[in-house]
Amino acid sequence: MNNTNTRKKTANPYNHNRPASPVRSPRTAAPSEKPMRKKRRTRKPAVLLIAAVVLLLLIIPYCIACGNLKDNVIWKKSSINGVSVKGLTKEEAAAALETQFINTYQNFTLKVQVDGQEYPVNVYPLLGMDASGQIEKAYQPGHRLWILRAFDRICTSLFSGKDQTVYPYIKYPENIDSVLTQAGLDKYDSTVDSSWEVQDDKLIIHKGKEGVCVNAEQLEQDILSALSRQDYDTPIPCPITTRAPKSVNLQEIYNTIHTTVSNATLDPANNYELVPSSTGIDFNTSQAQTILDNTQPGADAVISLEVVQPEISTEDMQNNLFQSVLASYSTYGGGTSERCSNLSLAAQSCDGTILLPGETFSYNATLGERTLERGYQYAGAYSDKEVIQEIGGGICQVSSTIFAALLYTDLEIVERHNHSMEVSYLPSGMDATVSWGGPDFQFRNNTKYPIKLNVYYDWETVTVDIIGTQESDQHIDVSVEYSEGSYTTYRTYYDSNWNYLTSVQVATSTYSKIETEESENDENTESENTDDTGNDPNADQTQNTDGTGDAASPENTNTDQQGTDTGNYNDTYSDSYLSDDSYVEEIFDIY
Repeated sequence: MNNTNTRKKTANPYNHNRPASPVRSPRTAAPSEKPMRKKRRTRKPAVLLIAAVVLLLLIIPYCIACGNLKDNVIWKKSSINGVSVKGLTKEEAAAALETQFINTYQNFTLKVQVDGQEYPVNVYPLLGMDASGQIEKAYQPGHRLWILRAFDRICTSLFSGKDQTVYPYIKYPENIDSVLTQAGLDKYDSTVDSSWEVQDDKLIIHKGKEGVCVNAEQLEQDILSALSRQDYDTPIPCPITTRAPKSVNLQEIYNTIHTTVSNATLDPANNYELVPSSTGIDFNTSQAQTILDNTQPGADAVISLEVVQPEISTEDMQNNLFQSVLASYSTYGGGTSERCSNLSLAAQSCDGTILLPGETFSYNATLGERTLERGYQYAGAYSDKEVIQEIGGGICQVSSTIFAALLYTDLEIVERHNHSMEVSYLPSGMDATVSWGGPDFQFRNNTKYPIKLNVYYDWETVTVDIIGTQESDQHIDVSVEYSEGSYTTYRTYYDSNWNYLTSVQVATSTYSKIETEESENDENTESENTDDTGNDPNADQTQNTDGTGDAASPENTNTDQQGTDTGNYNDTYSDSYLSDDSYVEEIFDIY
């Protein structure tokens, strides 16, 4: 029994204070314990299931909310420099802050003190502002991983951010010079710089002297330093320094005022537009330097200038350009249609030609080569005392008419050749033959003003007007003397009252005679290469003898008032083939 009791007492050692349980048989105790263990196992899955369902019900709406929250604006309740940025895109926030920056600082000034006076310096052109970092921080909530959007939305709705302050910084330090200039600090300068001016024929140099001024370099550093410290209230004392006047560079002055005298003229490269005249100005730089060195600071150095006025001023050119008809001459020249066409083309090529003073006119260069491609046609021409058909036949009448007009002016004849045989449209000694690659007709404008040729062919008449400027009141008449088979052409000069002054030989001409028998079978026309022939030389040749419209002097026995051939020309005709009346009729039949 003792053993039994002992076993009963030790069966449950951890329950000394509990009453002993009734003794049950193993068969009755087992069924009561098993159902209790099964009941505990079925509660855990249910709880987990409920928790999962609840969690799922929370996660799904959250995820849906995260997916739908896609606003590209700032969610956070925050402001920068007092500007609310909530609801703005980053670009809109930056623009709003830039506007706020301009409004705040565009008239912002620092005070600079000099001699008890304050100069307000507007520093806005130096400043810039960068709020991109603060804008990015405000933008971050709601724009991180998409799974955090709903959480950020809740947080930004419940909590507000602090106002952020962004200060300007020195963005454009290169503008400091213009800032000081606008403030007027550059005018605080007692230094007198040297200067100069031209008065009539004098160069006057006002020699400078030393003074005090703002030490701009130091002041710039002081202003930039104050802006870096964001000290906008403390006045800045202005540093002062002495400054010597700028030295005078006489060579630069010389290069500026030195000019070469030139007459007013026309510009061929610019449709003959007027080029103004210039006055010549010069001075000796070595002598001027000596005078300047001996001049005291603040005094004037006076240097004499060499001034040369132009012969033709701009006003002179404007008032006199192409104002006078220097001479005019006309010749009759009909003939075949081909010859008339050649005359018209040649006249058109010469018409409107302008020669500046010193320039030379070349008939061949003006017309160019006479070819079929350029419109010239075959017409009668002289060649070795014969009349042949030549391209451009007839054009010598135009060159001869120009020469005849020139004889009544003082223009220089450079090159002229007479025909090998006499022509009918001009008196002997007044013609000028040309040939491409051979004889040319040239004259030079030896006047002080430009001249112009007006050449036209109309009603079988070639007319040449020489337009220029009448530089003197003298008259010029033309005479031709025949002696021993040669013709000598003279210009005879008269004063304004037709008093004889002098006679000058211009040209000599020698002609061969045409055999009447040979010429009866040929067309007598002007030569492209060597000679011309035309109409009856006894027909009147009309010209203005001196370009003024005045009649010829009564003392002149060689031409009458209309330029009609008289006087010595009759001797010429009596010795020429043109005295043959039957041959003259043939010439008229051809033309």
